[in-house]
Amino acid sequence: MSITPKKITYFLVVAMMAFSSLVVIQFSGRTLFLFLQIILVFWMVAYRKKVYLCSAALPNLIIISLIGALASAFISDMPFSYKKAAAFMTAYEIPLYLSFCFVNNESERNDKVMKCFLKGFKITVLAQLIWVPMQYLAYHAAGIDLNDLFFHRLFHFMENASFIRNWVYYPSGFTWHSAVIAPLFVFAFVMYKNPAIRLLIIADAAICGSSTALVGVICCACILVSFSLFDYVRTKQFLDSKKLVLTAAVILIALGAAYAMGLLDSLTDSIMYTVSRLTEGSSDASTSTHLGYYSDYFKIIKNSSWMQIIFGYGYGCSGYPISEMYGLYADHANWAVECDVVNILISRGLFGFTMYYSFLAYILIAGFRVDRRYAAIMIPIIIEGFGYNIQWEYVYMLELVFFSLIRSKISVFEYEGREYQWQRLLPPQLSKLVGKIQSQQVR
Repeated sequence: MSITPKKITYFLVVAMMAFSSLVVIQFSGRTLFLFLQIILVFWMVAYRKKVYLCSAALPNLIIISLIGALASAFISDMPFSYKKAAAFMTAYEIPLYLSFCFVNNESERNDKVMKCFLKGFKITVLAQLIWVPMQYLAYHAAGIDLNDLFFHRLFHFMENASFIRNWVYYPSGFTWHSAVIAPLFVFAFVMYKNPAIRLLIIADAAICGSSTALVGVICCACILVSFSLFDYVRTKQFLDSKKLVLTAAVILIALGAAYAMGLLDSLTDSIMYTVSRLTEGSSDASTSTHLGYYSDYFKIIKNSSWMQIIFGYGYGCSGYPISEMYGLYADHANWAVECDVVNILISRGLFGFTMYYSFLAYILIAGFRVDRRYAAIMIPIIIEGFGYNIQWEYVYMLELVFFSLIRSKISVFEYEGREYQWQRLLPPQLSKLVGKIQSQQVR
């Protein structure tokens, strides 16, 4: 079997997305996902002899906002460690952006590139979904912390590869914190219709110790159920007694299986804990701190320059003004506020915040018109961002791809390839004729 440039491209795209959420695999503090982006960019430049940029405005404006935030950081009086962090964090976004541009451009030539992208993402999803219960069983049955064993002690990828909060261990998949996979659960819940996988997602969200993950999955499930109920009533399927009995039977079997495995008790405990954190935030130190970031923002802008208000303090530097006010994490070289909304407001300023959330709003609103499942993903993702940081690099990469596909009126959930999508706009008879011509060309 010969190795061709196309096959190398396919392999790199699959590998990049397969490791996209496996953040415990690091070299000198940099994820393998980042290195694979850089390799893909260099390969595509060598292969195509040119660099491609995005033709849409919003992704480019987001990059411009990061450069503006970097300029704002360097003219400020922040410590050098924060300025250095802003420079590196901004630089890391460049290969991600260029990787997306190459994937997007190549998929217009050959739809298999996008299929490889989605295949790679499904690999990382399944890896995370399986690793979480394996961690749970290994720790509670044998007292073995798999992440610490493999990624710290054996391979030395990270010093801290496990999620331990208040001296309690939680399985966090191939990450150091369960919040990193909180948005992945939402993506997976919509992209996989298999009831067994969805049950596994709910179980993982219940045991991983992240309220953000559980809120996202429950919100996602409620949205999908509401869509199904709407269709059920609109098409009058509720009058079909066979379907009604079958639906009830599936629900009862699923609940019975969950009860037998003890998942219902765990899920109930997790839900009650999450509700108590949301309704009694002042009694929980973590929740109280996260909610306090919103009121802190208005205190911060009073002591900020117009440059910092508009363009921010620099990517990865949103914790600096908090440290200045309260001395919180003052010994850190740099840190970011653990809340997407406030983090983006402080680090990227009003300009960056407007660009980023316009980007998310486009995916939500325009995506709903293409396939409402886009909304079933984006609504929980945005809600999760109100309480924690979940706009990780792999999430942004997926959002960029969603953005691109939505602009071409393509559903990622029923992806067939760009070259055939435009046929749907033709009259039925003409569409069939074009299909026959294409099938003859393939032969």
